[in-house]
Amino acid sequence: MRKAMLLLAVLGLVGSLWAEEPMGVGTWKLNLAKSKLPASAAQMKEQITVFRALDATMMEGTSTTTQIDGTTNVEQWTVPVNGGILTYSQGRQKDVEGLLFFVTRIDPYTTYNTTIFKGRQAGLMLVKMSQDEKTFTVTSRGRDEQKKPVDYIYIYEKQ
Repeated sequence: MRKAMLLLAVLGLVGSLWAEEPMGVGTWKLNLAKSKLPASAAQMKEQITVFRALDATMMEGTSTTTQIDGTTNVEQWTVPVNGGILTYSQGRQKDVEGLLFFVTRIDPYTTYNTTIFKGRQAGLMLVKMSQDEKTFTVTSRGRDEQKKPVDYIYIYEKQ
């Protein structure tokens, strides 16, 4: 579930950074030094995520994670920009298949994303894009495998 929470944090951007024009489209690198990550991310060397608009209603994300030992994991998904069901086309994880999320826009740069999995709330993410659109921060709140509350902070920088 910790890996799923990391993925959910990345997905937090998908439905949350859209106004009239698609915001968040582009290539983003996770700043490991500034982020507060789960223990399961300890072996992570780098994560690059690319978002692109498929049309006015759908977004595609591709995330490539490289571990310290050189192994990589690529995940690709599509999701409605205003919330909906996540669909994997590559690297689908069984533990998040059918994940549903709702987007609540606070202002043009801030949203709350609520994730629902198997009929229960799985997490809450606060997503904040900087006004210069060069960084975004995802504060993710959920539960770990032992059902204990966890908070993680993911800071991404535009490449």
